[in-house]
Amino acid sequence: MGLTIVSYPIHDGLATLPNVYVNIRNLETTKDIKDYNTNNTPEYIYKFQFVVNFQINEKQIDTNLITKESETPFIINLWDLAYTEIKKKLDAQNLSYSDNN
Repeated sequence: MGLTIVSYPIHDGLATLPNVYVNIRNLETTKDIKDYNTNNTPEYIYKFQFVVNFQINEKQIDTNLITKESETPFIINLWDLAYTEIKKKLDAQNLSYSDNN
């Protein structure tokens, strides 16, 4: 499972690498105290974070840490959420990719 980016820009877009493989690792959820309300009861923030690895020819070329926050617990498939988030980021950068399912 993973994605393949057709053309991945490097060095501020001065060059591109073809067929960069993207995978996700180290999915983690946490619950932190965001604040205390007027009754001195804690309000929580839930965080979901994961590592995105970019590879070409099995060599690591880049790594990103993505964090998503919510006021409610993450009760969905975390792998699906992670791939949805990375696809949003790739789409925002106008990068073409294929899904390797």
